[in-house]
Amino acid sequence: MKRLKYVAQGEHSECALACITMLLNYYGNQSTLVELREKYGVPKGGLTIKNIRTVFDEYGFDVSTFKSSFSNYLDLPTPVISYWNNQHFVVIEKIKKKKVLILDPASNKRWIDISEFKKNFSNILIYAHKKRLKRRQKEIKSV
Repeated sequence: MKRLKYVAQGEHSECALACITMLLNYYGNQSTLVELREKYGVPKGGLTIKNIRTVFDEYGFDVSTFKSSFSNYLDLPTPVISYWNNQHFVVIEKIKKKKVLILDPASNKRWIDISEFKKNFSNILIYAHKKRLKRRQKEIKSV
């Protein structure tokens, strides 16, 4: 199984950019937080969900944003970006019955208890994955 490489945020409001960087690299794009910061900036208060969708779209990703009560947490696709404490973004890498592996750009990569996760989870998830390219089949005519 592929592992996510942790990226720490460099500025107070760039948690979303750090999460985006982690997912872009997970799917094979060689991106850095510095490159994304230069390209998209860091607005006061950070990126909105709409901004996050735009960045992923520009990198050729499909994005699904949805609200979840966390009742079906074992079925969540991972990795996924989670809105956290109504003010922050983290990446969920793995979910088990009693714990969740998160990559928090403001602190570190760590396992937390399900109870702690539920307390901080803000019911919004952003799932991004590479678009599947449809290859055109060329007809080969025999001579």
